[in-house]
Amino acid sequence: MSWTSGDNGATYSGPAQTSVVTIKQGATVLATRTITGSVGATTGNITFTATGTGGTYTTSGTGTTAATATLVVSGVTAKVTGFSLNLGDLGKEKFNKIYRLVDIEEDDSDNN
Repeated sequence: MSWTSGDNGATYSGPAQTSVVTIKQGATVLATRTITGSVGATTGNITFTATGTGGTYTTSGTGTTAATATLVVSGVTAKVTGFSLNLGDLGKEKFNKIYRLVDIEEDDSDNN
């Protein structure tokens, strides 16, 4: 699961994402969990919720920008990882400043 910030580098958006994890032994279902991840709109922090039964379900990193949900049963481990990436401020104003700086440097180097 992954989310990114908007081009302002300050807000995150995107729908909750869901993974269904099922661990079987032959035809027998030992554990199944529906794991839903969501992102905090201003922090980018990941939160997991889960429904289902069987096995041992744990999370680590919840409330940070990289979190993992783990389901363990009968020596089998399944992991779901969520992360959010801050793209930084990609606003037009900063782009124009960078463009002008590059343009000035190129013009300057042509005169040498």
